[in-house]
Amino acid sequence: MQAETDPTVHKSMVHCFRSLIKKHGWRSLFRGSLVIIARAAPVNSATFLGYEYCLEKCHKVLGET
Repeated sequence: MQAETDPTVHKSMVHCFRSLIKKHGWRSLFRGSLVIIARAAPVNSATFLGYEYCLEKCHKVLGET
């Protein structure tokens, strides 16, 4: 939508969603989601593991609260 030269194609976000669903079906709203999830999974896993590691070290140094 950002690259459109004619801004009157979609009047609102809801209008855009409705026209997408009408033209391409419900699956068009989720197109590309698998790639985004595959990209986010390793980052979220590493963040969670790093947080848990730091939390464990802090508990050892500071003691349980």
